[in-house]
Amino acid sequence: MDPAIAVAALGINSKALLNDLETFGLFFESMVLRDIRTYAEAIGADTFFYKDSSEVEVDIIVQLSNGKWAAFEVKVGGEHNIKKAEDNLNKLKKSVDKRKLEDLTSLNIITGGEVQLH
Repeated sequence: MDPAIAVAALGINSKALLNDLETFGLFFESMVLRDIRTYAEAIGADTFFYKDSSEVEVDIIVQLSNGKWAAFEVKVGGEHNIKKAEDNLNKLKKSVDKRKLEDLTSLNIITGGEVQLH
């Protein structure tokens, strides 16, 4: 579903969203998931959310039918949140079975702004 429908139904305007980055982040993540899922389905791939017993959590996993996969973290709210996303992806990489790690094609951070990595 288009998250803009939920925003409109709740009567939230852009100023309110910018003043509440947590809520904005939830809607942004929903939008990104919707778009990635649409593109993934078009090429026969599946999308998943990842959380394991050690609390490693990643927003989106896309897996192709040949087993190749990529991980995506979706973040807004500045450099601190981008760093948290990077940490999550690195934790995922360390926690995944080596056989599955061979099929990992990329670790990605999707954000709604400009970020300069150091």
